[in-house]
Amino acid sequence: MKLKHACIKMKPACMKPKPACMKPKLACTKLILACMKLMHACMKLIHVRMTLILACMKLTHVGMALMQACMKLVHACMTLMQACMTLMQACMTLIHGCMTLMHACMTLNLWHLKLKLPCTKLTTA
Repeated sequence: MKLKHACIKMKPACMKPKPACMKPKLACTKLILACMKLMHACMKLIHVRMTLILACMKLTHVGMALMQACMKLVHACMTLMQACMTLMQACMTLIHGCMTLMHACMTLNLWHLKLKLPCTKLTTA
């Protein structure tokens, strides 16, 4: 019984924090708090970076869609240009045919003048 009473009396003395023991514990707590604040700041920076990456990805997607639209437009223009070139070639062939026809008509007129044939004889022959 005396032993139990002695322990109870000693407990308050044992429970009292010793200033020398508390200093490292307080320093560790402050260090942990500082680390947590640093981690929080890092998390905010990571969030900002991820937001920027997402925005860049969206811009890249928009840019690629625009580039695809431009490529389709370029393809349409090239197809139109090819059609115009084909049409121009057909016109050049027609012009060549007309010039050949004009040359033939001029040659006939020249023969007509050289032979001094009346127009009626030329048309009936």
